Amino acid sequence: MFPYDFLMPEPLPPLAVNFNATATSIMKQRGYYGQYLVGIGPIHLTAGLRRNEMKSRSIFNGVPARPYEGGKTVPNYGAVVDITDHFSVFGTLAYGYIQNFLTDRFRNRLPDNQTRNAETGIKWDLFDERVLLNASWFSIRQTNLLVPDPVNRRFQVAIPGQLGQGIDVNLTGNPIPGLSLSAAFTRTKYRFLVPSAVLGDTVNGQPRDVYSLYGSYEHKIGERAKAGIGAQVAGQSSSAIDMFNRYRTAGATLAHLNGFLSVGDLDINIGVRNLFDRRTYQPTRFTSYLPLGETRTWRLTIGYRFF
Repeated sequence: MFPYDFLMPEPLPPLAVNFNATATSIMKQRGYYGQYLVGIGPIHLTAGLRRNEMKSRSIFNGVPARPYEGGKTVPNYGAVVDITDHFSVFGTLAYGYIQNFLTDRFRNRLPDNQTRNAETGIKWDLFDERVLLNASWFSIRQTNLLVPDPVNRRFQVAIPGQLGQGIDVNLTGNPIPGLSLSAAFTRTKYRFLVPSAVLGDTVNGQPRDVYSLYGSYEHKIGERAKAGIGAQVAGQSSSAIDMFNRYRTAGATLAHLNGFLSVGDLDINIGVRNLFDRRTYQPTRFTSYLPLGETRTWRLTIGYRFF
């Protein structure tokens, strides 16, 4: 990929015409899903099943891997209980399954990933339903986590897995006509199911905190015209790069701004992300690759409704 500035066009280098494929994979996937809902007074229950089937043939660096054919059926459950007309409690439990086609350095296929997501929380309508609060505690477990092989980092090995537990809080509302506010905060504590003195015991590439605050105000300026402005502050905490926690990416907080105007069937929106053009870095698990975050970016969108 090459960066291209359409405001100051320059000739692009020619694309390569000769190349060697390092990996070839042919995969076919089929899925089935069913869900049942039932309500008994203030109690609402749901249960579902998902069936995934996969076939795969792969060649890595000229060496055929063992063909794969298999599948798995996983369930999910949920319940909501209305305590009052404005206050509810809920819980969910979902299992997941992700087929894996990578091989280790001995050309043996690595095990499949399995997940279990559990969550329980509350939903609360406040101030005559002008504000909605969602708060929950969650536990996310993933088994057979793939990490770089310490002997040959071109390949990967599977470790028992990792667990993330934390809280998630979301607050949305319209405190006054025309004004919309939303805030979100998630804190997650990660740990490996079985720590390893050889590989390290720090879950990398995962910031502990993720947060955002957004507000927008819309004002009617005519019978068929309205205008508004919106602003957001969003960010995340620092995160470990390697599993020994020797290197970390810094946390960052960014500001975004946008304005919009609607006149009849015409909509115009102009926005800027990373308003102050801060240099940031994205979470990564590779000590040889530190991805840069988005620089200041302007975007203009014009839409027209014909019908």
